[in-house]
Amino acid sequence: MFTVLFICTGNTCRSPMAEWLFRRQLHMLELEEQIHVESAGLFAVDGGALSSGAKNVLARNFSVQADTHQARSLNQTMIDYADLIITMTTQHKEAVLKRYPNAKNKLFTLLQYAFEGMGDIADPFGAPDEVYEEIAFTIDEACTVIAHRMKEQLGK
Repeated sequence: MFTVLFICTGNTCRSPMAEWLFRRQLHMLELEEQIHVESAGLFAVDGGALSSGAKNVLARNFSVQADTHQARSLNQTMIDYADLIITMTTQHKEAVLKRYPNAKNKLFTLLQYAFEGMGDIADPFGAPDEVYEEIAFTIDEACTVIAHRMKEQLGK
């Protein structure tokens, strides 16, 4: 099974939103049996909860209940297991490369992989729900593009 790993700082906002929104896309495209998705944080505290802002936006705008999310700290096993690693920022990407140089050929930022562009997904931690909403819609747009590309690649 192909595995996608989303990475941010604490695994409580951006990368779990990407994980859950990508899962939603995989479900809609009937790809959940072929593609596995996870998330982790560079500085996550294992077991931490999803931020209330992320939880609220996922539920209200995307009908996604992510109550079971528990933050996970990135480790070598995750890097080795993942076929595609997607970070939220260039800084995250550089930090992953520094810690795990073997990830180089499968490591991209979200906007780089989805749109072949530059730019980062800003950290909404502690911001009002409107900021979470804006970021979630950007993440969802990128996840939609990636999921549809993968569907084409799988010939479905």
